[in-house]
Amino acid sequence: MASEDPVSWLGARTMIERCTVFDTLGSTNDYALQFARSESVRCIELVFAHRQTHGRGRGDHKWHASEGALTFSVLVPWERLELPDPKSPRWIGCFSLATALAIRKGLQPFTSEKLQVKWPNDIIMASGKLAGILIEIVQSPSPTWIVGIGVNVNNALPILDYAPNQDSYEMAPRKLASTNSDAPSPREVLRSMLLSLEGEWFAQRRAWEELVPRWKEVCYLTGHRIEFTEPRRHGVGVCHGIDLDGALVVEMDGQRHRIVSGTVRRCNP
Repeated sequence: MASEDPVSWLGARTMIERCTVFDTLGSTNDYALQFARSESVRCIELVFAHRQTHGRGRGDHKWHASEGALTFSVLVPWERLELPDPKSPRWIGCFSLATALAIRKGLQPFTSEKLQVKWPNDIIMASGKLAGILIEIVQSPSPTWIVGIGVNVNNALPILDYAPNQDSYEMAPRKLASTNSDAPSPREVLRSMLLSLEGEWFAQRRAWEELVPRWKEVCYLTGHRIEFTEPRRHGVGVCHGIDLDGALVVEMDGQRHRIVSGTVRRCNP
């Protein structure tokens, strides 16, 4: 572990005020959670791992991060974003959506493929998963967002047990680099995402209503038949995008329903 000067290590001035870098770490989010629970977080901090061995996704999902992947977490004190009520479900949902839009924007310059967002916060390239985002909250001793991000840059990708005739399927992974020679620098990709996050987070406290039309432009699910699983409900319907609170809107049997948590998959045509 090493504490680095953020400007020198990143090669640019960003919102990051403190930077901790590991050669190998189990999970950047686990480390960030432990840190935020042990002392008050007063500045925006970056936890970066060159290699992550036990990455986590939403629920019980795992994030496979072999050499060449980009894995990091950002700790953001609620007070720094000056949101009206960051504890409300609406602000939590909108923060998640804004984060996904920012990561998509930060990654787009590194590929000619059009990147899309999959609710609530996956980044999709060529119908496969390029990046995942895990957002967690620490309430005490100081309220803090923990934003974990994993991007397939030039790493070996896991092989999934995928049957194309299934009604819905586990999404195959994608990576930014098609060959070793065209692989972008992970630190260059990181800088781009951090600058995009900074612009999105600090602008969106004034313009949350703009999220819905912006999300619609790049939504991977809108207009498609999807399968969803919530803690107490499971179903299949047609996605109609998101509402003003960031919930997914699904039509089933002529009625529209709001999905606020759970897992979602796009069904095969």
